[in-house]
Amino acid sequence: MINQNPFFYIEFQKEPSFSYDEALNLVRDFEDHTVASPITRKNSITVDIDEFRLKVGEIGRLLAIVKNWKTVLMRFRGKKVDYTGMSKILRVFRCRQYRKESPDEEKYCLESGWGCRLLNLIDSSSVEEIKEYNDELVYWFDFGYFEDEETWIIAKEDIREGLKNEIESKNLELCSFFDRKSMERVIRSFPEKINIKEDKRWKIRYQKTVTGNNTLEAVGIKPNTGEEEVAPESENRNIPEVRFSDIGGIDDVIQSIREVIELPLKRPELFHYLGIKPHKGILLFGPPGCGKTMIAKAIANEINAHFIPIKGPELFNKFLGQSEENLRNIFTDARKKQPTIVFFDEIDAVAQTRSSKETLRSESRFVTQLLSLMDGIEDYGKICVIASTNRQNSIDEALLRPGRFDYTIEIDKPTKQGCYDIFRIKTRDMPVSDTMDIRAFTDRLLGLTGAEIDFVVREGAYNCLRRSVDLKKCIAPENNYKIQLNTLRINDQDFEKSLQRVKEMNPHQDRH
Repeated sequence: MINQNPFFYIEFQKEPSFSYDEALNLVRDFEDHTVASPITRKNSITVDIDEFRLKVGEIGRLLAIVKNWKTVLMRFRGKKVDYTGMSKILRVFRCRQYRKESPDEEKYCLESGWGCRLLNLIDSSSVEEIKEYNDELVYWFDFGYFEDEETWIIAKEDIREGLKNEIESKNLELCSFFDRKSMERVIRSFPEKINIKEDKRWKIRYQKTVTGNNTLEAVGIKPNTGEEEVAPESENRNIPEVRFSDIGGIDDVIQSIREVIELPLKRPELFHYLGIKPHKGILLFGPPGCGKTMIAKAIANEINAHFIPIKGPELFNKFLGQSEENLRNIFTDARKKQPTIVFFDEIDAVAQTRSSKETLRSESRFVTQLLSLMDGIEDYGKICVIASTNRQNSIDEALLRPGRFDYTIEIDKPTKQGCYDIFRIKTRDMPVSDTMDIRAFTDRLLGLTGAEIDFVVREGAYNCLRRSVDLKKCIAPENNYKIQLNTLRINDQDFEKSLQRVKEMNPHQDRH
């Protein structure tokens, strides 16, 4: 007696096919099976969910054999289904099996942005992940409508409906690992609206209103991947050439720096998804010459951000209110050319603790204006403010509260390994003698700042010139002094002299 609603049921009669015997052998492998006999002409199997999961491979092979036989009848959970439908169902169960066999089982399902690798009809990629826009694909931002000429509203309910249809068509509810909550978190991470004018990562998508007609209609938005589409003001953007590979001795803080500065500007959807606000103000503090300015420039380079360096005193003006106006103009420029990093070098020079004394009232107004701008920076978009100081205690406490410069990172003098790394970076394009024991020499640099190590390297090169070349003849008017460049080699004595000079310049400097 056939179960009225088995999880899976298939039957077929005898066929004049060379694969018929193979099909019978597969049928016999199932617990509840029937083989054709003089009494019954049908071959059949009835499978519950547990056996189905264990024998997905055998069921797939059986279906591949019998798929074109006229006498085949299949039912899945009581409903008649054809070969195409069963193939989709088997794909879900195979995926479950592949996950269990995967070396990294926990990350197997995350290949798709929705948390399920089979859920892929709607692309969930962020605008930064889309290197080449394909108008034949369906993206999450295709679901929406224009509120006005510049604002595109994301229709999240339409996205949910589209995903629901895909889930049903692919039978994803059969997968015990499928997580609707994960999908919903991704949807919530999408912005409610996108302003084309303010967010230069997007542009309007047009299509012709009538075939053969040149009239275009705005139908949506798409990523602004073409260089010709970039806003005119971006031509004046200042992108530093310094990279992290040019900075040594800060390996222990690079991860923290990238997490709090680079990540929010590069992948803002992560923070939206987690429901947190990234740090908008970061304070780098430590001794002079340890690379705070280079770090800020390297971050800007990594994310292709407009870099605005500010020496505080340059903004001050003797006319009433002009200093505050200069500061507001800086943030206005930052908003136009975002992503932007605004860098206050030696912020203690302009943001000291406020006082009511007459001589400090102008500085007090400046600090108050800066506080106001920092409070409103979340509304500016992809902007981060970085400040550096070697006198942290002199900065106005109001600047250090949450929402302003609330994240501090100490940039200290390099360790022994850091000294070695800095020395190698600074000398990588220099003709250093092969006989020099670089590791032994750099161990003696411990206690120096990065700037002092840079001086040791440069002065060592000058010592090589003084030793190897007649400088008077080099600069003589006749200019006929020949130099064999390939004979110049900077040796350990050259660097030793420059190291001694640094120590003489700072005899009372504390060393590690």
